[in-house]
Amino acid sequence: MRNLNLLGLALMVLLLGCREEPKETPTSGNLHIYVTESIAPILIRQINSFLSLYAQNGANITYTVVTSKEAKRHFLFDSSRIVFLPEQLTQEEKGKAKNIYGEINELIIGYDGIAVISNQKNKVEGITTSEIKNIITNKLSRWEQLKGNKGFRGKIKLYIQKDSDVTEFLEKRFQLPQINYANMDLTTTESEIETARLVKDNINGLGFIPISWLDSLKGDLKVLGIARTKEDTDTSFASASNVIGQYFIPHPAYLFKNYYPLKRAIYMYTQGGAGLTAGFASYVGSSEGQKLLLEQGVLPGTQPIKLKESPY
Repeated sequence: MRNLNLLGLALMVLLLGCREEPKETPTSGNLHIYVTESIAPILIRQINSFLSLYAQNGANITYTVVTSKEAKRHFLFDSSRIVFLPEQLTQEEKGKAKNIYGEINELIIGYDGIAVISNQKNKVEGITTSEIKNIITNKLSRWEQLKGNKGFRGKIKLYIQKDSDVTEFLEKRFQLPQINYANMDLTTTESEIETARLVKDNINGLGFIPISWLDSLKGDLKVLGIARTKEDTDTSFASASNVIGQYFIPHPAYLFKNYYPLKRAIYMYTQGGAGLTAGFASYVGSSEGQKLLLEQGVLPGTQPIKLKESPY
């Protein structure tokens, strides 16, 4: 009898061990996303919106906010099935990802821009691409040296987030060597929030933050219009020659027409296959997901849209 009881117990354990795990679907399962900080506001809203629809189905998405380098590293080393980046993977990086996943999917989900911000009390309304480059390279240091200055005087106090994708964007955009922080009169920050806070607290402050952060950082901040100059040789998003010298704010309409000079694409990379990763990726690229981007000032990348221009 004792042997029969032991046999029954063994069979029960065996049956329990063979029980299948719930199968992941496009609207159920577990997914962890390493969210790039510079585009965190738009991605967190996408996650929350998706979960409001599908959490009851068993969808569970968690996230950690990290730098773009960290987010990329997690994807390339098989610890993340999806990544959103404000730059395209290199061919070498794509090859590394394909060696891990077999295939990867690439999609531009939208276009954002880097906003140039100043203190609300600053009378300067606009800045040119040449002036931005000269400020970053320490060739221009005072507000009265700006073409768009309206009687405002003082030494420019520059705030830049160190080793961020915003800094990397500025280096590539203006064809600069790596910024030498030690030899520059600037203050480095740890986040977009800190950059905005310091600019708010200093009437001479100037900083750079992604436009998706503007809604959550409202206050004593002014977003400067930017004018492309003839000396600006960047062709990443070429614009018509008749807009050279005109100032534009980072509005989706001006991103769409390539009028705003500090524009960048937001890429989504996923591993091949179905499951919750594919379901969330599909949602971000859908009309509903793209509408959320537009509401935060980001130009949708997958859906046709109607835009109204915002006056400078």
